[in-house]
Amino acid sequence: MDQKNEIREITRDIFFATVIQMKMEHWRPVQICAVRVEGGYEMSYSFCRNYEMVTLRLHIREDEEISSITQVYPCAFLQENEAAELFGVKIKNLTMDYHDKLYRIDRETPFKEKGGEDGEEKHCTVRPSASRPAGTGSSGSGAGG
Repeated sequence: MDQKNEIREITRDIFFATVIQMKMEHWRPVQICAVRVEGGYEMSYSFCRNYEMVTLRLHIREDEEISSITQVYPCAFLQENEAAELFGVKIKNLTMDYHDKLYRIDRETPFKEKGGEDGEEKHCTVRPSASRPAGTGSSGSGAGG
């Protein structure tokens, strides 16, 4: 059995078209990861098909917006809301936007900055919100699409 794991560095201008192509080729989303890097974010969108995994990785500036993939993969709404709320990633056209209410958190975008002014790690309590929009059920994302 041949297994493949590939990371594709892509740009913001071809990101959405590439996601549509992944859908047409029957790839399913398995994770979205936001990482804070100097001056912006590294976003990794991983997709699986059979025993293959492809991660689309794009770097965006802090002030740049990216298109939501929820128009193509509705199941991505939780992970994109999480990236927006915890890291401050600007995601436009997000279906089922929780408007920064996915989690009950002590402060806005707690993972946007790493470490305090004195070099110590900042701490924040993150708890899932008790309220959900109607019809979202109780399961997490990653299934369907």
